[in-house]
Amino acid sequence: MGGIGSGRRNQGGQNITSDYHCIDVRRLQRDNLLVPSLSFSWNWYCNNEKIASIQILIQRDRIILDYQYQRYIECQRETKDDRAARRADRICDKFGWMRGILNNNGNKPKGMHWKTYLQLTAKHDAFVNVALVGIAKRLGILEKLLK
Repeated sequence: MGGIGSGRRNQGGQNITSDYHCIDVRRLQRDNLLVPSLSFSWNWYCNNEKIASIQILIQRDRIILDYQYQRYIECQRETKDDRAARRADRICDKFGWMRGILNNNGNKPKGMHWKTYLQLTAKHDAFVNVALVGIAKRLGILEKLLK
């Protein structure tokens, strides 16, 4: 079978082809974007957060691509606790609170209904709990406490 470095990588391993996003050169041609001296960017989003972008510079004899991405937000490989922390942060953004699962909850935003506030606060707290349990498992804290 394969040698060292072959096969699919784990979350902390090297990048694999499926980690990168696709760009269809046929679509660029159809949209008349393959014109020399033209420069533009293309973005990819996951849950309304930009996870990758590519700067495209068209020259007469070549195309220059500058690809950038945020590995920690690749949706398929995101752990359950990372996803929960991101969702808690998104609720913090709605409230105007400081992001981070260890920060205290802030006040109800003016104009928000109490029912909505209480529902979102309960969701936020549940996401924080999932994130903290996942971190504790990764660090082996739960096993130490159970012994």
